[in-house]
Amino acid sequence: MDFRKLPTTSLFRRLAACLAKAPLILCLCLAIPRAYAEVPALPGLSAELNGKAREETAPKEFDPEKEQSELQKKLEETRTLYERFSAGAPGEAGEILLGPEDRGQYQRLLERLIYLYQVQLEVIGDFPEAAQALETATALDRDWTGFEEPPPYSVLMLDDLRGVAEAARGKVGAYESGLAQLQSEIPSLQSEEERDEAAKRLAAEAVEQAATPEEKAGAKGRLELAEMRARVSGNRLAWTTIDTQLTKLRLEAARAEASLLDRKIAAANKQIALSEKDLATVKNNLEQAQEKLEREQQAAESENDRWVRERNLARRALEKAEAGGSPAPGEAEILKARLRAAETWLQTFQFRTYVLQTSIAIQKRLADLWEQRYVLLNSQDPEARNKAFAEIQSSLDRMPSLESYLYGELDLLRADALKQTAKIDTLVGGSKERRKFEQSILDAYRAKREDIERLQLSLHRYGPAIRNWLRDYESLRKGRALKENLREGLAEAAELGRALWQFELLTVDDTVEIDGKPVTVTHGVTFGKSIGALCLFLLGFWFSAAFSRRMQRVIQRRYEIDEPQANVFRRWILAGCVLLLLLAILNYVRIPVTAFAFLGGALAIGIGFGTQTLLKNLISGVMVLLEHKIKVGDIVEVDGIVGKVTEVDIRSSTVRGFDGVETMVPNATFLEQKVTNWTYTTPRVRRSVRVGVAYELQRVDRVPTE
Repeated sequence: MDFRKLPTTSLFRRLAACLAKAPLILCLCLAIPRAYAEVPALPGLSAELNGKAREETAPKEFDPEKEQSELQKKLEETRTLYERFSAGAPGEAGEILLGPEDRGQYQRLLERLIYLYQVQLEVIGDFPEAAQALETATALDRDWTGFEEPPPYSVLMLDDLRGVAEAARGKVGAYESGLAQLQSEIPSLQSEEERDEAAKRLAAEAVEQAATPEEKAGAKGRLELAEMRARVSGNRLAWTTIDTQLTKLRLEAARAEASLLDRKIAAANKQIALSEKDLATVKNNLEQAQEKLEREQQAAESENDRWVRERNLARRALEKAEAGGSPAPGEAEILKARLRAAETWLQTFQFRTYVLQTSIAIQKRLADLWEQRYVLLNSQDPEARNKAFAEIQSSLDRMPSLESYLYGELDLLRADALKQTAKIDTLVGGSKERRKFEQSILDAYRAKREDIERLQLSLHRYGPAIRNWLRDYESLRKGRALKENLREGLAEAAELGRALWQFELLTVDDTVEIDGKPVTVTHGVTFGKSIGALCLFLLGFWFSAAFSRRMQRVIQRRYEIDEPQANVFRRWILAGCVLLLLLAILNYVRIPVTAFAFLGGALAIGIGFGTQTLLKNLISGVMVLLEHKIKVGDIVEVDGIVGKVTEVDIRSSTVRGFDGVETMVPNATFLEQKVTNWTYTTPRVRRSVRVGVAYELQRVDRVPTE
């Protein structure tokens, strides 16, 4: 059945024709290769150009010279077609028949195709150089067997090798990233080419199925557009494929170069040396770099002064315009923009001065670190090597904080630059004078960004280098003898102990008088001083205890004082010695007694309320001892307790009752309450004992007691 004879619209007739020939179309699609489709003849093109269009994506062995020649011919023919197409008019004989919209799209596709041919020629032109670089790098890596000069090798050579190796590894990373990106694009480009080829085949079938001349002309125009899309997508895929091959060559060459450099670094790192001549060369280079930075700093300061004057001029001009009444339209905005530009440039040069000062400080610090590296590699003193290692490590630890600050400044600067760019875009068509000042602000932001990136580059350069220094030293340590490593370990332990001994626990401010003027001096209380003070206290307490016992025996023998009373004197002597010892220790650790003046303030009030009973008993004990109205051996009656005083201590006294029970009586009780001392003036004591008898006996005996 012929579907074209059905009374339907032209669209339905084309669809029916396609359905009628669906088996044939399917067979053709299966016969076409996946990534290479035959391009049919293009209307308006020569037979040679049509033949090239059919063959340009055909699978063949890649030959750079041949491909470059063929692409050059295609580029010239496509440029000719572009010129003819641009000069021709729609509907003109011998020219491509397209509508106005399709004609513009067709022209853009021609421009895209010309660009693709050009970039393919550039990529193919790089193939010989890349292949030669790969061959050279592979041969060098294969043939290198070692350095010509004997070891030890200079650390300067090692540092140069590391710098080149770092760049080579960067190239490897860049090529790997680019290759991954290209390989990820190939599937989508293949799918795009397949879609364009399928659309081209459908457009060709539509031409065959067109029933009227008008439909046939429109179908031919769509076919021509579809064919050009297919050519563009095919060449995009070809460009990506060729670029992938070139990137693979470059990646292999970079890997071979990096491999050779790593081998050289490993060989040189086994025996390295830093001579005095090398150290002098490095320090001379650093001094030259420092002098250059100092000259730049002087120039930055001059620019800073210039922008200070510009800011003052802009500020006076703005104040004058505002004081003279309402300025002309836009004049105030121009003057404000001028003032902002001057202030922004002033901030930029102030920051540049900071960057240069920091760079100069880094150069000076590097000179010191190179001396420490010299000690690491040449000194025979383990303690000196450990000190140099710690010095280099501390400098390395300070870098992250500066890097973090620079990253924060860079983020803020990006935000300001984006805001300023958007502001400039809104001024398109406005005052040129104001746009000039706004653009100057943006230029100031860019200059500041360059300063930040410059300092970041210095940190990124010196940070890994210093880390390599420490790794080199660790490698040397592993290669040393056990005895040397043991000595170095002992030196590290001694250094750690010294650092612990000098660790500052607290600081105390003391006021001294120098030349009649009070000067506040801060003294640190270290862990070592604390340990020394503790040992001194223990030793002093032992001597104080021995001295107080000796004095107790002397008092007993010479003054015939009872042992309990002599024991009280011993305790008071010990307390006095401990007080003097504490004062001596405070002077040893350089803590003035005035540091405890806070006890007279609010803290003293709190402590006083909490310890008022203790203090009261202590003072009462002193009064009891001084008045000597109650002493050991007296028989007293206090707070309902009757007994003999056996001990008078600082806080309390001990009273032993006649029943043998000992009671601790606070010393304050002897002063605050009524106390009966039966033996105050005479050792004779009278006691009354009530004895109950029968009622018929009315006599009670009183027995005196002594």
